Amino acid sequence: MKAHIDNAIITIVDDQSPEEIAMVQALNSRSSGGYLVNHAKVLKQGFENFMKGTYVGYGHKSIGDCGTTTICADGISMLCAKAIQDWFLYSGQETSTRFIDVSGLGFIDPVNTAASQAIMNAWFDFYLNENKSLIVHLKKLRPLREGEDEGKYEKTIEKRALDVLRSFLPAGAKTNASWHTNLRQAADHLALMNYHPADEIRIVAKKMLAGLVGKYPNSFSHKSYPETERYREEIMSKHNYFNPDSFSNFSFAVNFLKRDIIDEFCWAIENRPEKTELPKIVNEAGSFTFDFLLDFGSYRDWQRHRSALQRMPLLTEKFGFGQWYLNQMPNDMKVRATTLIKKQVTAVEKLGVSEETRQYYLAMGFQVPCRSTVSISDIVYIVELRSDTTVHPTVREKAHKIYDVVNAQIPGLIKYANLTKDDFDLKRADQDITQRESV
Repeated sequence: MKAHIDNAIITIVDDQSPEEIAMVQALNSRSSGGYLVNHAKVLKQGFENFMKGTYVGYGHKSIGDCGTTTICADGISMLCAKAIQDWFLYSGQETSTRFIDVSGLGFIDPVNTAASQAIMNAWFDFYLNENKSLIVHLKKLRPLREGEDEGKYEKTIEKRALDVLRSFLPAGAKTNASWHTNLRQAADHLALMNYHPADEIRIVAKKMLAGLVGKYPNSFSHKSYPETERYREEIMSKHNYFNPDSFSNFSFAVNFLKRDIIDEFCWAIENRPEKTELPKIVNEAGSFTFDFLLDFGSYRDWQRHRSALQRMPLLTEKFGFGQWYLNQMPNDMKVRATTLIKKQVTAVEKLGVSEETRQYYLAMGFQVPCRSTVSISDIVYIVELRSDTTVHPTVREKAHKIYDVVNAQIPGLIKYANLTKDDFDLKRADQDITQRESV
């Protein structure tokens, strides 16, 4: 039997529920009818018993990969947002402290005493009250240049002030986050989040799971096994946080490097155009592990790179406050800032709470230990993206250090890193996502 090469039937499907479209796709493995025939079967038979029996009952997890949903979590702490995003297949968005004054959202205060509220209010007061004088100072450091758009300049200065002052937001500051996920990943991630050491995060995980059970009962009726649950609880208790006693400001390890495979991809490396990624198959050639200190505010940006295996750091004060933030301030403000930091650390200590809870009351300018294990093509993408002049300077500095390491090992691999020293770029003024009014 002959078939013309142009016989393919293409159907774009975006109007079915996650469970319905998951079943339609699953039928492909047992039916030759194609989408239209399989969809008719689903409409006739229904998907409820199929998802409960075949997906949940028999453990065919790949079926759960075929249906997606979006979970929105508003009014959660920065720490909770990071826990949701601490997943290798996370997709979603979060309120950006580099573009938005988030003080109006408030904060999560697990202790809820006069002393704990005073700590939170002191951070927020500094964040709000120092903004105007910081803008004046930043304009002196970087005046408007001839030929520059004044409106864009003003907006970029305002964003730079947020870049600096976001370091004084406590990690318990509220944010809004979304998580677009398939049914399988939702179940797997929440199964671990359910045992997170922080109370708020456990509560949010349970709320998410309850919402999913209510909406998709047939896909979230997994059986519970006591041994598995005990294991998950121990894993989260022992290994959720990366918390070394001492840590280098920057070090690296070459996990493996296969020169013969790099040579095999020589053409792909040398001829790669700008804004084009290396194919993932190049990852076969090697990987690196990078250890470095980075302020928690900027760690939130770095953690976005799901292609890297990232350790979730415990936020403490023991690695100090990021010096870049203090260096952007006029001397009198710097004195006020350092005085506040010392006072706040003492006040947090007096709360007498667990390490997990202390995080809520520490500012995001404190440095945390970061460990990222990255394969070769993913290193190229991360460095070229994060070395751009619109990237936060403390993140950009790490991208430059990683570039130096990788370039020494594989010269010419990272072709399009932006290594300029000047990081004040008016392009930031164009990065807002705004609702345009119709005309």
